[in-house]
Order: sequence, then structure tokens, then C-alpha cells
Amino acid sequence: MHNNNWLDFFLTAAAEAGTILTRQQGELFLRYMQEMLDWNKTTNITRIIEPQAVAIKHFLDSILIARYIDTASKTIADVGSGAGLPGIPLAILDPASRIVLMESVGKKCAFLKHAVRTLGLSNVEVYNGRAESWPEPGSFDLAVSRAIASLEGCSAVCRPLIKRQGAIVCMKGRLPVDEIAGLQKRKNPGFAIDSHSYSLPEHAGERSLVILRTCFT
Repeated sequence: MHNNNWLDFFLTAAAEAGTILTRQQGELFLRYMQEMLDWNKTTNITRIIEPQAVAIKHFLDSILIARYIDTASKTIADVGSGAGLPGIPLAILDPASRIVLMESVGKKCAFLKHAVRTLGLSNVEVYNGRAESWPEPGSFDLAVSRAIASLEGCSAVCRPLIKRQGAIVCMKGRLPVDEIAGLQKRKNPGFAIDSHSYSLPEHAGERSLVILRTCFT
């Protein structure tokens, strides 16, 4: 797909999903994709390599978070960032946010640092380590992850990262009804649980968000 065609496709898809991006933002996403796919030739960064699929399954999927929880001007931990998802898309979406990409695999961190430099994202920091080792507990408004398989695991890893009135955003495929029920059955789960389901365009699959907001009694 030609660069301009890809850019038009992505900007249109984002607008139809309710997110208006500037051409300049779209060009940052295009450059990000180019760098990701180039590095992927020698480093295992992503299994999704078709440009249109990257636009929908990586980028649009990431920025759709902002439809369901306020990410503007927030401090956000992207836990298990991998290729920088959803952290880098959220950083492009809102330059006033502060994003920390947490990734323990050195080769992936090398890519993340390269991408942040290349895209000029002054609001992004790369942390080469496990989220459990982050030295400043309670420092984020939001912790977001699409890398941790279970809600139980996501809540356990992310909870120490967030502020007293923070939230954890778990990105999932189909809505994990049984896992949500399991959390709700706890005597004192410590979270108010909110969930959303939606379909990606171009028949790209079902997605859901489970948002765990800290609550204290």
C-alpha cells in the first residue's frame, strides 16, 4: 500500500471510529509503522506485518482506549510494551500525556528507544525492566496492558504502579466474562470494575477493555 493511501486509510478509519487525527499525527503513525516493520526483519517485534492490519489491529486498537477512559494529560504506564503498544499511539494522540514504556526484553527496548528518538516523542520514557521493579510505586494515573493474559495477573502487576485514585486498563480480545465474575466475587476486590466491548473495523476482530478503578471503603 502506497504511503499516502495508507495514511488516508488510517486517518479515515480513526475518524469513523470517533478519533480525529491531524495529518501530522498520521505521518508520525506512518513513520512508526515503517520503523517497526523495518526492525521486525531482524528482531521479533510483531507478528502483524501487513500495513493495513498494523493500522487497525495495532494503532487504532490502541487509541480507542481514549473513547472509554480519559487519557488526556495523564501519566500512563504501558506494562509489557513490546513494540510500544498502546503507549506510543497514546503519546502521539496526546503530547501532553507522560508515558513510560515498560519492557524487560533488551532487544525490544532498543527498538522502543529508537522509535521514541525517531518520532521525537519528548513525552515518552523507556524503562528496561519488569513493572514489578519500577522504583516509584504509586506514580501513575493509569496503567495499561495488553500483554498480561489474565485479569488477575494484570491487576496484581499493575496495582502497585497507580495512584490512590488511579485505574488499570486491561486490553483483551473477547470480553472475559468469567474472569470479571471471579474478581467481583472477591470479598473486597478493591476495584470498581467497568467493561466495554467493540469490534474493530475491516472485520479485524472483537476487542474489549476491562477497567479496574481503585476504590477504598
